Amino acid sequence: MPTLTDEEIRGKIIYNIKRKREQYINVRNAVKGFPPEMFKEVSQVLRDMLKEGLLLPFKKGQCVGVNMAAREEVLRLIEVHLQKRYPDH
Repeated sequence: MPTLTDEEIRGKIIYNIKRKREQYINVRNAVKGFPPEMFKEVSQVLRDMLKEGLLLPFKKGQCVGVNMAAREEVLRLIEVHLQKRYPDH
């Protein structure tokens, strides 16, 4: 199975949140779709995104939402994810 870079993991997490068209979603739903063997790496990237302010915690940390003040970075990471997912488009 191919490994993902931190940037690709970030893009997929943000894509999962924005795809639901909600202000915030449960942390478990934000990291869905990753293989179980990547759990530690994905969890670390999620914590880093919270520390950097790219994601905002809601409901005592049980949910996360995208910080739209970092709009350019959010859109760039979504593009990275979509390029990985749909390389021909």
